[in-house]
Amino acid sequence: MRKMWLALTVLALAGSAEAVGGESPSAVGAGDCGAADLAIATGSPKGTYFKVAQDLKALLKHEGITLCVKPTNGTIENVKLLNQSDVQLAFVQWDYIQTLIAQANRGELNVIRNLRVVLRLYPELLHLVVRKGSPLTTLDQILDKRIYIGPLMSGTQLSVAKLYEGLHTKPKSVAFDGAPAVAYSNALFSLVNNDGLVEIVAYMGGTPLDQLDVPADTPYQLLTLKNPKERFGLFDTFTIPKGTYPWLDRDVMTVGSWAYLITRVGRNEEEQLIIDKALAGLANGLCKHIRDLRRNERTGQTWQDVSWNPSNPRLDLEKPDPEITYAKPSYGILSRCPSPPN
Repeated sequence: MRKMWLALTVLALAGSAEAVGGESPSAVGAGDCGAADLAIATGSPKGTYFKVAQDLKALLKHEGITLCVKPTNGTIENVKLLNQSDVQLAFVQWDYIQTLIAQANRGELNVIRNLRVVLRLYPELLHLVVRKGSPLTTLDQILDKRIYIGPLMSGTQLSVAKLYEGLHTKPKSVAFDGAPAVAYSNALFSLVNNDGLVEIVAYMGGTPLDQLDVPADTPYQLLTLKNPKERFGLFDTFTIPKGTYPWLDRDVMTVGSWAYLITRVGRNEEEQLIIDKALAGLANGLCKHIRDLRRNERTGQTWQDVSWNPSNPRLDLEKPDPEITYAKPSYGILSRCPSPPN
C-alpha cells in the first residue's frame, strides 16, 4: 500500500500544476520568453537551479544564443514542462528520473523516451530544519511530526515522500500559502516562532541554500543521520560540513541525490537545430570558462562538483541508465575540450 501511495503521489504531481499552498511560478508571471532562442525550466528564484541557470544564460550569451530562464516549482514540474511546452532544457533530481524509468519499465508511464542528459552537476542534499533546542536531532525521529515538504511538483516533495516510504509511513505534511520562496519563508517564520504549526521544514537543494544562509544567531539546527551507514532507497549519503551556514556548528550527515541538466529531442527539425546549436554553444562556453565559474562567489561550489573538467574530459562515460542517453552535441564537444589557459 505504501508503494502504491508513492506511485500515486508521483502520478498526481506529474499531472497537476496547482500547488497546495499557492500557484506554480511558471503559471503566475514567469514571463514571456519572447524572442529567446530557447528556455530552461529551473526552480524558485531563491534556489540553486535558478542561480546556475543564470550562469548558463551568461555562457550562451557569449556564444550568441539567448536563453530564457523560467522559475518553476522544481524537478517534477520541470520534466512536465520539458515534455509539454516550449522548454528545451531543465534541471532535475536524478532520483526522480530513476522513478520515471522504473514506471516506464513497468509499462505505467513513459515520459523519458525523448529525454537526454547534458551534464551531471552537483549533489542536492536534504535539509531537515528544526528549531534550535528541539528534542528532534536525528532523521529517524521525523515520524508523526508536522513537516513542510515544499511546493507541489518540487523535487523536495517527492524526495520526502520517498524518505517516509523507507520509514514505512507517510508524512504528516502541512501547507503554507504563497509561491515557493514565500511559502518557505512563512514555514521558517512559523518554525522560529514555535507557534505549533510546523516542527520540521524540508528543503532539497545544492549548498548553501539562500534561504538558510542567515545570521549565526538564527535558531536553526539540522537533523542528522543516526547511523552514517543508513540507506534510504535510491539516496546517497552526504555530509553538510560545519560552517556551511553561519549557524551550523557541526557536521551533519544527510541523504541526497545528484542534479542533472537535461534536454529533449526536438519536436521538429528546426527546433532540433536550435537545441544542437545551444548545446554546442554551452559546451564551448564551459570549455572556455569552467575555471571562472568555479571561482564565482554565488555558484562556485556547485561548479566544483560538476563531473567533468577540461583536463579530464570524461563526462560520465558510463550511462546512468540504459534508457537514458547523452545529448550528442555537448557530449562530443566536451569530450574533446582542450584545457583552457591558466
